[in-house]
Amino acid sequence: MTLQVRFGLWVGGVVVLAVAGHLVGLLTGDVRHLTRQAEQAHWTAAQHLAHACAEAGLNHDELTVFNFFKELRRSTDFVEAACLDSTGRVFLHSDRLSGAPGPTLPFPNNQIKKILTSKGRTAWSYSVPAERRGRRVAAGQIVYDSFETTRTVRLLLMQIVRRSLGITAITLLFSVGIAWVATRKLTRPIMELVRGARRLAMGDWSIRVREQAPGELGELAAEFNTMSHRLGELDQLKDQLMHTISHDLRNPLGAMTTLTKILKTDALPPSSFPVVEALEASIVRLEGFVSNILDSARLKDGPLSFNRTSVDLTKIFAEMDRLHRPMAEQSNKTLRFSVPSCPPTGLGDEEKIFRILLNLLTNAFKFTREGDLIEVSLRSASPDTVEIQVSDTGWGMGPDQIDHLFEPFRAAQRTPAQARSRQGSGLGLSIVKALVEGQGGTVRVESALGKGTRFSILLPSAVGGL
Repeated sequence: MTLQVRFGLWVGGVVVLAVAGHLVGLLTGDVRHLTRQAEQAHWTAAQHLAHACAEAGLNHDELTVFNFFKELRRSTDFVEAACLDSTGRVFLHSDRLSGAPGPTLPFPNNQIKKILTSKGRTAWSYSVPAERRGRRVAAGQIVYDSFETTRTVRLLLMQIVRRSLGITAITLLFSVGIAWVATRKLTRPIMELVRGARRLAMGDWSIRVREQAPGELGELAAEFNTMSHRLGELDQLKDQLMHTISHDLRNPLGAMTTLTKILKTDALPPSSFPVVEALEASIVRLEGFVSNILDSARLKDGPLSFNRTSVDLTKIFAEMDRLHRPMAEQSNKTLRFSVPSCPPTGLGDEEKIFRILLNLLTNAFKFTREGDLIEVSLRSASPDTVEIQVSDTGWGMGPDQIDHLFEPFRAAQRTPAQARSRQGSGLGLSIVKALVEGQGGTVRVESALGKGTRFSILLPSAVGGL
């Protein structure tokens, strides 16, 4: 779930809770208010009836009371009403409009509200006395059905609820809309920073994000652009440094290579041959390291160039054996080259294939122990494909290392000792992949911790490619 959706849901939830709390409080207050209003209306009606009863008793004007009874019957919660004289005798009743004398009831000395229960129903009785010249002359009594009163209050409340829900729905939609707009405004620069960070992680130093963001987000965007610009400058400086160092190393390495060739042609004592061969092998490995740096820098500008010809792979194998045999004997490791009786001929760049094997063998010696086996084999995988395998019985790798094995500057760490002191530049395998794929081939790796590693290089065959 994106930050925009989460923030929108959070704001919407807060709005819903606030509106719901307000609605509950409003409804609770409305219930009390409507109940008080109904009770006040009952008391007012009883007071008016009491005064009408007093006038009817003194002036014999029953018509006013009868009209008032008619008005009371319009209320759904009305049950009955009566006028009492000073002795408590009912002289007018809503159910006996003839005015015949009725029963005698207790005369109220002040305003009284009673709760009456009959046949499972509850009623409220309001009794109010009326005075003339300081003497109580009559009283009015009205009975209301409490159930009907409550039902009336509920109906009024439902009307209020419907109106409130309409207003609440409009308010909620408006609030959610505002929250969504605010969320988009806040999360858009964050998402731009996320996308920019991803491109930056992929090495795109030209990425820039908009700085027109509110508050700290704008400052963060500005700092991001500054960082991206600075990283681009540092990357250019790194490339320049790599070019300079590599080219500066080329000249002395060329001189050293020439001197070793001269030494080999001179009449040296046999005891000096191993020293010269070790020196030559070190120079070759150093030249391969310099070539890796230069090719890594060139890959940023575009694909490498290849001089594809028919290549005698057995010749390269023999050169690899000559260069690495002293190292194998010195480290007490077994180096084996397996070539079929009718070796296939590859189609590719001889110098690039030489460097592919040089890098793979350098890694094989680096990540093996004393007594391990390093084997290089050649075979025809198909009529138009040649396969070269470089395998060892060394430390091996786990799946997490294999996933990033061919990335630049991701030197594998297979033991703590290697992590401390035996790491290379991290360019060898990335260059191997580029050199193999540049010649139309593929590279695969199989490895398991403690069981060794095998690299398989598939290159076009000279027979299939010609």
